[in-house]
Parts: sequence; structure tokens; C-alpha cells
Amino acid sequence: MTKIGYAVEGWRDKAFLAGLARRWCPGAELVPGRFRGSSDETFRRELSKTCREMLWNGARFLVILRDANREDWQEVKKRELAWLPAEANHCTVFGVTVENVEDWLNSDPPYLAERMGIPLEELQAEGDPKAALDRALGARSSSIAEERIAAMVHAAPVKRWIQTSRSFEAFYEDARKLAQRSGVCAITNERGA
Repeated sequence: MTKIGYAVEGWRDKAFLAGLARRWCPGAELVPGRFRGSSDETFRRELSKTCREMLWNGARFLVILRDANREDWQEVKKRELAWLPAEANHCTVFGVTVENVEDWLNSDPPYLAERMGIPLEELQAEGDPKAALDRALGARSSSIAEERIAAMVHAAPVKRWIQTSRSFEAFYEDARKLAQRSGVCAITNERGA
């Protein structure tokens, strides 16, 4: 069984990755990494420990998912990739959302609205889909809420997400390249023809 280590900022991020794992690497076991603290300095220090811990626990791949929080997502990715320990460079996919993972979930608003039972007008009026998702799912983690997000991502229109989100497109390309190099997971060409 393939083990995928992951380090994320919240439960929605975890559910998002669970849906992608089902889609791209069925049967994989997700191995959580842990972060303590929230400052950049703490993250920098903890990233090495977390990556080493996940590798030690048998993870073949590592997925780090971060929020740019209104910084330039490409700059955040470049800066934080440099913080990876050398032994994790070859097996890590580093995804950075523009604001938060809800941005990626909202890359196709009609799909998100339909799957989550949110009126499209409400979703579009918010500007930030997080508030609408909080109302639809509840603001707290639950196995039901996590499963709804994972199932939605598993069946998502990834081609549309790639077309509308440059940060998701970069994450997808990095994940696909790593899967092709390893031969363990088969991430299909979601771009279409």
C-alpha cells in the first residue's frame, strides 16, 4: 500500500487531499504530519521535522498544502520549498492556494453550488466561498463534512479547475510529474485533449 504523507492547515485541506488521493492514487493511506505553532519561523523549523517524521513513518510521497493568505502564491511556494529538508525534495508536492483551499473548491462555482447545496447566487455574492461553505457544512470538522468535501473533490471537474486556477494548475502539474516519475500512482491527463 502506498503511503502519502501530508501536512495541511485545516480539516478542509485534509478532506480536499483525501478526495484527490481517492481519485489519483486509490487505496493509498494518508499519513498525517504535524505542525506546532503558526508563525513563518515556527513553520520553517517544523517543516523539516514533519517531513522527516512522515518519511520515517513510511510515506513515499509528501504533500504540503499551504494558504498564501493574500501574499503572492508563487513567492510563498518558492520561499517555502527552500525550507524542505534535502531528503524530501525528490518526493514532495508543495501546493499553495491563493487565499485558502476554498478558492480551489470554488474554481467551478456551479459545481460547488450543486454538490454542496448552496444557491449559486449566494456563493457568488459572498466573494469568499468560505462563509457559504461554513453555512452548508458547519464551521467545524466532522466526519460527515469531511466526507462531503472528499466526495466532491473525487468527482470534481478537475479540467475546469486547471483552467481557472493557476495555483491549482501548478499543484496538479507537480503532482502528475511526481506520479509519473515514481510509477506508483497514475494521475491521468485531466487537461483533456
